[in-house]
Amino acid sequence: MVGVADRRRARNLSQEDLVRATGCSVRTIRRIETDPGYTPSVRTVLALARALDCDPLDFMDLHVPERTTCSTGRGNESANETPRRRDHAPGHGSTEETREHDQQ
Repeated sequence: MVGVADRRRARNLSQEDLVRATGCSVRTIRRIETDPGYTPSVRTVLALARALDCDPLDFMDLHVPERTTCSTGRGNESANETPRRRDHAPGHGSTEETREHDQQ
């Protein structure tokens, strides 16, 4: 997550202070501050935002690299193209059977 340690330090809080304010474990606070690959729960993000008096979105790195194509294994589809919808899942009967079942 972006900026948790900086925000904590700006408020003169120790990790222990943040633990008490959020109810999170010391291990969780350390992982959030040091492991860029760690993704905390929504509950944890909300607790941090309350404790540090900020918007939860402030912690998110919302930069998404621009991509024009992606490889999905189904051909050359554009990243912005919506996959085609199937009327039913394979092996689960026809659309007509589903409609009959829904009417019962």
